[in-house]
Amino acid sequence: PVSEELCIDDPDDLSKVFWAMWPKKIDSDLASLNEFIQKCNDSNKDTYKRAIKTVSRSEFVTFHALLIGASIFSRQGERLWEESKDRGLVKQVNFGQWMKSWRFRQINPLICRIMESSELERAKDDWWKFKQRLLDVNKRRKEILYASYILVFDESMSVYIPR
Repeated sequence: PVSEELCIDDPDDLSKVFWAMWPKKIDSDLASLNEFIQKCNDSNKDTYKRAIKTVSRSEFVTFHALLIGASIFSRQGERLWEESKDRGLVKQVNFGQWMKSWRFRQINPLICRIMESSELERAKDDWWKFKQRLLDVNKRRKEILYASYILVFDESMSVYIPR
């Protein structure tokens, strides 16, 4: 069973479920990311490096959609942005229709900054860059998903005894 928050109007659109399970609000993560980008841009002025454009809400959503989408294709990395002809049974994709590769490469190293916890860093926790997000994911899952009082075990849980 799931909470009312996860009710799906269109069974073909699971993005509502994905973003409902997201541990924080998209806008707060986006604000954190853009705040970090602004700090980078301020420090880049001293070294005359090019400024990074702030990330829009649609870019944030598209970036995560492309990360998930990349898992179903045999091509990897930059090859996902190449134009190629379909060969055989496998349909080729060009991620460039949704986001330019240079923009994806620009956002990619920065996106992990939304997971960092300065409190854990001060506490000298080795996992300070990721631990808080993991705790937030687990908390969100407990808020939204309800476990049944009857637990159903998978057959893989049982011991195999050959005859």
